[in-house]
Order: sequence, then C-alpha cells, then structure tokens
Amino acid sequence: MIVKQGYIGVLAILLIFSIQTNRVFAQPEFLPLNHFGTNEGLSSSSVTSIAQDHNGFMWIGTRKGLNRFDGYHF
Repeated sequence: MIVKQGYIGVLAILLIFSIQTNRVFAQPEFLPLNHFGTNEGLSSSSVTSIAQDHNGFMWIGTRKGLNRFDGYHF
C-alpha cells in the first residue's frame, strides 16, 4: 500500500512539473524586431551600450556619441 502511494505521489509531481514547464517556456513564434541604423538617425551602427532612464528614454552609446531614443526618433 505504501508503494502504491509513493508511485501516485511521484506521478502527481511529474504531472505538475510538466504543466508548469509548459507555461514557463511557452513563447510566441514570431517576435517583431525593428532595426535602426544611421539612416534612422543613429550616430553610428557600432553600438557599445544601451540603458533606459526613469522617463523611459533609451540611451544608446556608440563609437561616435550618445543617442537618446524616445521610441520613435533619435
């Protein structure tokens, strides 16, 4: 009787684990990406660092300077 309860417990844990891993690793198949370069206003195509400030602006450091991005324009 103890052996049967042990198997049921292990099966329950495996079932819960498989349900949880499906939720954790589920992701959309396509993620839209936008590419920005010098044609869009970036000072250089060689980006060295990226940070976001408390106002939501993205700051992109390049070899030719610092660029502020508001989500639409540099």
